Amino acid sequence: MNVGEKLFCFDTKTKNIFEATFVGSFVSTTGYELYAVLNSKGEKKSLELVHCHKTKEAAEAHKDRILPMMAEGDKIAKEAEKKIDEIRIKIIGEPVHLELAQKIMGLPPKKGGK
Repeated sequence: MNVGEKLFCFDTKTKNIFEATFVGSFVSTTGYELYAVLNSKGEKKSLELVHCHKTKEAAEAHKDRILPMMAEGDKIAKEAEKKIDEIRIKIIGEPVHLELAQKIMGLPPKKGGK
């Protein structure tokens, strides 16, 4: 990859594909190669190499391939969060100011583990 080269990147947070310009690469603290890219607004983004492609078609195929895996990971994370909440309640008890925290954060009432 050369600096200034155009890429099509899959954003795992928004699940959108965007056009970007390659500006560099580096290794994350966990050992993955990351690309530094600039989006169309000139904002710098850091993305794992696997999410950056030379064509929009390749980026779309990548997106289609990994969305089911991402959904599975999200499901596992939600289940784990619920279990962690249950353990937290056993250790420190029920939250004292849950409603206040929800109002401040703009969150809906949490069901289940409170």
